[in-house]
Amino acid sequence: MKVLYRADQETNEVFELFIVDVSVASPGTPQKVSGEPMAGDVRDGEFTFSPDGQSVLYLAGQNVVFIQELYLVDVSGATPGTPLKVNGDLVSGGNVALGGFHFSPDGS
Repeated sequence: MKVLYRADQETNEVFELFIVDVSVASPGTPQKVSGEPMAGDVRDGEFTFSPDGQSVLYLAGQNVVFIQELYLVDVSGATPGTPLKVNGDLVSGGNVALGGFHFSPDGS
Protein backbone atom coordinates (compact mmCIF):
# COMPACT_ATOMS: atom_id res chain seq x y z
CA MET A 1 0.00 0.00 0.00
CA LYS A 2 1.28 3.46 -0.89
CA VAL A 3 0.54 6.71 0.93
CA LEU A 4 0.60 10.07 -0.85
CA TYR A 5 1.27 13.23 1.16
CA ARG A 6 2.08 16.93 0.71
CA ALA A 7 4.97 18.45 2.69
CA ASP A 8 7.71 21.04 2.68
CA GLN A 9 10.13 18.19 3.23
CA GLU A 10 13.05 19.40 1.08
CA THR A 11 12.67 23.20 1.06
CA ASN A 12 10.94 25.23 3.76
CA GLU A 13 7.60 26.66 2.53
CA VAL A 14 7.75 24.83 -0.85
CA PHE A 15 5.07 22.11 -0.63
CA GLU A 16 5.63 19.08 -2.84
CA LEU A 17 4.12 15.60 -3.15
CA PHE A 18 5.76 12.49 -1.77
CA ILE A 19 4.84 8.82 -1.83
CA VAL A 20 5.91 6.11 0.58
CA ASP A 21 5.27 2.37 0.60
CA VAL A 22 3.74 1.37 3.93
CA SER A 23 2.86 -2.21 3.01
CA VAL A 24 5.92 -3.57 4.80
CA ALA A 25 6.64 -3.75 8.53
CA SER A 26 8.93 -0.72 8.28
CA PRO A 27 7.83 2.04 5.85
CA GLY A 28 10.13 2.67 2.92
CA THR A 29 11.93 5.89 2.07
CA PRO A 30 9.58 8.62 0.81
CA GLN A 31 10.05 9.54 -2.85
CA LYS A 32 9.13 12.83 -4.48
CA VAL A 33 6.22 12.58 -6.92
CA SER A 34 6.11 16.21 -8.04
CA GLY A 35 8.95 16.92 -10.42
CA GLU A 36 11.97 19.16 -10.55
CA PRO A 37 12.18 22.08 -10.47
CA MET A 38 9.26 23.30 -8.40
CA ALA A 39 8.68 27.02 -8.85
CA GLY A 40 5.66 27.01 -6.51
CA ASP A 41 3.57 24.66 -4.43
CA VAL A 42 1.38 21.65 -4.98
CA ARG A 43 -2.03 22.94 -3.92
CA ASP A 44 -3.39 21.74 -0.60
CA GLY A 45 -5.98 19.01 -1.16
CA GLU A 46 -5.58 19.18 -4.96
CA PHE A 47 -4.04 15.76 -5.60
CA THR A 48 -5.43 12.25 -6.01
CA PHE A 49 -4.59 8.68 -6.96
CA SER A 50 -6.15 7.23 -10.11
CA PRO A 51 -8.80 4.55 -9.40
CA ASP A 52 -6.23 1.81 -10.07
CA GLY A 53 -3.54 3.49 -7.93
CA GLN A 54 -1.07 3.57 -10.82
CA SER A 55 -1.01 7.36 -11.36
CA VAL A 56 -1.30 10.60 -9.41
CA LEU A 57 -3.01 13.74 -10.69
CA TYR A 58 -2.11 17.02 -8.99
CA LEU A 59 -2.47 20.79 -9.29
CA ALA A 60 0.66 22.89 -8.85
CA GLY A 61 2.47 26.08 -9.71
CA GLN A 62 5.28 23.83 -10.86
CA ASN A 63 6.65 25.88 -13.76
CA VAL A 64 5.51 29.38 -12.76
CA VAL A 65 4.69 30.54 -9.22
CA PHE A 66 0.95 31.31 -8.82
CA ILE A 67 0.03 29.74 -12.21
CA GLN A 68 -1.76 26.49 -11.30
CA GLU A 69 -1.54 23.72 -13.88
CA LEU A 70 -2.52 20.05 -13.89
CA TYR A 71 0.09 17.28 -13.85
CA LEU A 72 -0.07 13.49 -14.16
CA VAL A 73 2.67 11.16 -12.96
CA ASP A 74 3.05 7.37 -13.09
CA VAL A 75 3.66 5.92 -9.62
CA SER A 76 3.33 2.24 -10.57
CA GLY A 77 7.04 1.47 -10.59
CA ALA A 78 9.77 1.46 -7.98
CA THR A 79 10.32 5.18 -8.53
CA PRO A 80 7.80 7.81 -9.69
CA GLY A 81 7.93 8.80 -13.34
CA THR A 82 8.35 12.30 -14.75
CA PRO A 83 5.27 14.51 -14.30
CA LEU A 84 3.44 15.37 -17.52
CA LYS A 85 1.47 18.62 -17.80
CA VAL A 86 -1.98 17.58 -19.01
CA ASN A 87 -3.79 20.90 -19.42
CA GLY A 88 -3.41 22.85 -22.65
CA ASP A 89 -2.03 26.36 -22.97
CA LEU A 90 -3.66 28.84 -20.61
CA VAL A 91 -4.54 32.46 -21.29
CA SER A 92 -2.16 35.00 -19.77
CA GLY A 93 -2.59 34.80 -16.00
CA GLY A 94 -5.00 31.82 -16.30
CA ASN A 95 -5.15 28.83 -13.96
CA VAL A 96 -6.71 25.39 -13.80
CA ALA A 97 -9.61 25.73 -11.32
CA LEU A 98 -9.32 24.36 -7.82
CA GLY A 99 -11.28 21.12 -7.60
CA GLY A 100 -11.70 21.26 -11.37
CA PHE A 101 -10.34 17.81 -12.21
CA HIS A 102 -11.24 14.13 -11.74
CA PHE A 103 -10.33 10.75 -13.16
CA SER A 104 -13.02 8.83 -14.99
CA PRO A 105 -14.67 6.37 -12.56
CA ASP A 106 -13.08 3.34 -14.22
CA GLY A 107 -9.70 5.05 -14.64
CA SER A 108 -9.68 4.70 -18.40
